[in-house]
Amino acid sequence: MQTVAEQNDMVRGKIMTIICISLLIFGLIFLCIGIGIGKSQSNKIKQCTEKVSAVVIENQKVSSHSAGNRRSTSYSPVFRYNMNGREYTVVSGFSQSPPAFAVGEETELFVDPKDPNNFYAPKMKTAKIISVIFSIVGGVIMGVAVILFALSYKLG
Repeated sequence: MQTVAEQNDMVRGKIMTIICISLLIFGLIFLCIGIGIGKSQSNKIKQCTEKVSAVVIENQKVSSHSAGNRRSTSYSPVFRYNMNGREYTVVSGFSQSPPAFAVGEETELFVDPKDPNNFYAPKMKTAKIISVIFSIVGGVIMGVAVILFALSYKLG
């Protein structure tokens, strides 16, 4: 028969294991999102090989709400360019504040020759930054989980 102290130790051990596994899963999710965004951007760079000169015709306002009803506004650039004698107008999938480009600014884009609406703007680093942040946060959370598990195993 186990004493109350032994039962409490078992319960603490199980709780610590659940916490560590939860942190590992949470960290893994962050890491996968970071890697996924990085891979997606890398694929886009491989596909978009046609260099074109584009003009920013607008910075489209993107409003979002966070906890506590705080509003934030960021801006997605709208580009216009010509390719193969046809004019295209595209909106970036990423937004930031302050705007990455001024209206009227000329910049270079790389466009997918098979799908001229698919592009990337080398000047915009948002995807790379998001990818790195998510990967680092995921790695740190997973590292904390491993350290907690090792400490609980050693102490338990």
